[in-house]
Amino acid sequence: MNNAREFLLTQGFNQLCKGMPQSEILKLMGEPTRSSVETIPLGSGWGEQEAFWIKIPAGHNVLEWSYPVDNGTITLWFAKTDKDWSIALKVKLPLTVKS
Repeated sequence: MNNAREFLLTQGFNQLCKGMPQSEILKLMGEPTRSSVETIPLGSGWGEQEAFWIKIPAGHNVLEWSYPVDNGTITLWFAKTDKDWSIALKVKLPLTVKS
């Protein structure tokens, strides 16, 4: 991983805040390496967890972006709001060790 890119992603991650629109995140962090839209399964409480800034009910779509970094992956989840996709949760996941 390019050290300058890693620095920009980490700085961008630290600046992300509740409800920030997708367009602002693109300016801070650039295009994600992976992007997908999924539907939260009916009966699931995943999008209603306390950690979510914006709750996403079961049956609704969620947009997921991933950015690889040297020590893991930055993953962002977005909820569809009136105008745009807005950030609902951000996490930095460490690399896992496989046995």
